[in-house]
Amino acid sequence: MSSSCPQRTHGCNFTASLGLFEDPVALRMAETWSLSDSALLALPDDLEDRILEPQDHSRQEIRDWTSDKESQALQHHLSNIRALHNSTLTVNLLPSEILVEIFHIATATRDSVAWTAKTMGVCRYWQDIIARTPLLWNEIDLSKQPEFVDLCLARSDDTGIRLHLRMQFSRHGVPTAIDYPAIASLLAPHHPRISYVDLYVNRSHPNHRSEDPQALLRTLEASLPGLRSMALATGPEFSLKLTQNHLPNLRNLSLSGLTIAWTSLPLPSLTSLRLSDVVHPDDRHHGCLASLLDVLEACDGLERFTYEQWEAVAGIPPVAIDRVVPLPCMQHFFVSGLPKDISEILAHLSLPRGAHLSVELLDLQADGITDFEHLPVLDAVLPRDATRLPTLRDVRHVMVRFEHLKLTVHADEDRSKFWESQAWKASGCNPPPGPDAAEDVPIIPPLCMVYHLPGSEFDDYLLPSVMCELSKFFPSTLETLLIRGVMDVVNTETWIQLLTAFPDLEHLEIMSEECDMKSFPQALEPTPAVTPCPRLRKLALRYEPNEEDGGRKLLTSLYSVLQKRDAAQTPLESLSLQVKPVADETVFTPSGVIGRLPSDFDDIQASLECMVDSLEVMLLIDGD
Repeated sequence: MSSSCPQRTHGCNFTASLGLFEDPVALRMAETWSLSDSALLALPDDLEDRILEPQDHSRQEIRDWTSDKESQALQHHLSNIRALHNSTLTVNLLPSEILVEIFHIATATRDSVAWTAKTMGVCRYWQDIIARTPLLWNEIDLSKQPEFVDLCLARSDDTGIRLHLRMQFSRHGVPTAIDYPAIASLLAPHHPRISYVDLYVNRSHPNHRSEDPQALLRTLEASLPGLRSMALATGPEFSLKLTQNHLPNLRNLSLSGLTIAWTSLPLPSLTSLRLSDVVHPDDRHHGCLASLLDVLEACDGLERFTYEQWEAVAGIPPVAIDRVVPLPCMQHFFVSGLPKDISEILAHLSLPRGAHLSVELLDLQADGITDFEHLPVLDAVLPRDATRLPTLRDVRHVMVRFEHLKLTVHADEDRSKFWESQAWKASGCNPPPGPDAAEDVPIIPPLCMVYHLPGSEFDDYLLPSVMCELSKFFPSTLETLLIRGVMDVVNTETWIQLLTAFPDLEHLEIMSEECDMKSFPQALEPTPAVTPCPRLRKLALRYEPNEEDGGRKLLTSLYSVLQKRDAAQTPLESLSLQVKPVADETVFTPSGVIGRLPSDFDDIQASLECMVDSLEVMLLIDGD
């Protein structure tokens, strides 16, 4: 212990700091520093002289001495030593603005409370920066104790605050009780600062009435001039009254599972609205289509709209057939529900060109129907008059895909990246139809329809019905058509009807599941009166070679038809044959597929090469 010990400087004098260690609430968040042996080398010079001799003092005097002033002085001295040491570290030489930004990024991807507690325990310098930076305290978790919420409100100063509340569970799986009235009381003086809300509000204990979640909902009914985004999920026993002049700057609104009272519309700045399983209490039309149309009509600046689990209320007078709600700013409109209910919505909408329309059907309502080949599928949802829906009216490229208990229909006016990337060829590639698909999967086409199939043995028989319906909703000027499904349920007459409806087809791709498509080639055969799809230039056929003849009938029939089309001066430019591994083979090997091909496949291939400019034969692995 010598005089060479470092003296205190302004760089380590934190005794006047208002940081974590002087705050009884935040103190519990900090980690306890352990005493290192190296720190003992810097103890005061007179420490040895000040140590009491045990034989000269009672045990009580020794305890008082060690636990009172001397102990505190020693801890204080060691704390200053650590602060001086930490001030030389590279990270603490960074400008405080950069360090704050690092902290801010770190808290965005973690449990911010736990991370902040650990970080504040690193050193006095970090503790002081964090405690004095309002932006590190404006993300407030309302599930924490009211004392901590109050601390966050105080330290966030005058910045905009973001409120979060998710369902919390104890160790035993019991929902954690939340003192909603206390939280609401703490927030009351800070209403003008609330900029973002994401809350799950429910009663954790049905008989515990003192929780009163409605107390927190009343906060959202107050004047919140700074609120720009609100997401609220709760139960139908709770209600929310939205008033225009209370939310003048609200842009994003998501409501789930509650009763809504729209007392004054429109919400002038609203651009994104998501409703899920909500109830509209309206004296004129309780929870029916008219109430929904009223909301859409009033919020004419909407760019994104989502309605999940929409179900029209029975017994309500229908909306006037000529009522049309224009949505001139709409970019993505998504609705899920039953076919009849969705059909009612689409019949009354007018969307701008370029708007994305996504539809998810939860049930085809095919109970009791035996004629699955004539079951309405597209016809059950889409309006026949596509004048007001350019997404249907201007389509040039269509894909129909049956796979994994889903029927997916994509349509596009332009041959976008979705078609050029061919990512949709992979098994299980079903991009989500929801409103976020345009952001998460930017190549998804403007029209996306997903039907959830019941998983019965009759699912495959819906394909002919869909093929017959395509011409009712898409223009005859279609250029690209891709179809994937079980093709042995489609007869030649259905193929002829389909190709006749779209004479301008240039690219046709058929992907057969677990079979070939020997009934298809005849539909391309020219007749004295007409040549089907005279502009067809690119044909791709994906199939499994069958055990009977390995697809020989398909290939020889195709060769005969291509000869006749060549004679009629409507030849193909490109032909792609994509041979899939057999579905029941557990281990795919190319030789296994080759063994299924007809014995004279080489001769057939040579003949086909004479009929097209480009022939491609592919042996697929795992069907992709």
